[in-house]
Amino acid sequence: MMGLAKLLIGLDMAPLTAPFVLTTWLLLFALYQFGQLHPTKLIGPMPVHPGAGIQTDLQGATGGGGAVGLTAANLANALFRGVGEVFLQDNLSTGVVFAIAILVNSRVCFGFALLGSALGGLTALVLGDDGVTIYHGLYGFNAVLTGIALGGLFLVLNVWSMMYALIGVMFSAIVFAAIAVALSPLGMPALTAPFVLTTWVFLLPTTSFRALQRVSIAQCASTNTLVRLASES
Repeated sequence: MMGLAKLLIGLDMAPLTAPFVLTTWLLLFALYQFGQLHPTKLIGPMPVHPGAGIQTDLQGATGGGGAVGLTAANLANALFRGVGEVFLQDNLSTGVVFAIAILVNSRVCFGFALLGSALGGLTALVLGDDGVTIYHGLYGFNAVLTGIALGGLFLVLNVWSMMYALIGVMFSAIVFAAIAVALSPLGMPALTAPFVLTTWVFLLPTTSFRALQRVSIAQCASTNTLVRLASES
């Protein structure tokens, strides 16, 4: 992490979760070479079939026995599982607890976390992605992190930064789909790579946008700094 941080310090950029992503990918790839270590069913090469039909109805995994479609329960699961999946927890109640914990720390981050999960899932739903994947929050967790990073941490909060963050959230859902397809034949999960790439791509050009004010890495310790900077701008 320190090596990546030094590479990015000149751009005033944070490594985010890139060290976690790279380290986890390397260790997961190594599983195929070690006879004493065995991957779970979640890890394994899956060929891509471009012509195959996609089940777009929002629902839990096979055997869940729940309702199908845009029900309140399914939407709540997609929303809060998206928060829970930030910590690899595919559970509605856990996602609610995590959301409350974010609220205790920061109302701004809480708002962007819920907006991120909702908008990430909605983007995938509108574009016709797999309903089971959306239900289990897999289009939400990168969007949660992207929303918090762009809306509640690295940019001074104003109307323009809010709009910019929400565009980034939608973009992160598309990036997740692209990376998931690219890595599927290798049996690797996307992890938080979409969040890292989206946040870097959206932060790099902000110095050219007068409506957006970057917050330096040194000032990003808390959202209280963002509120103060917003009131001064």
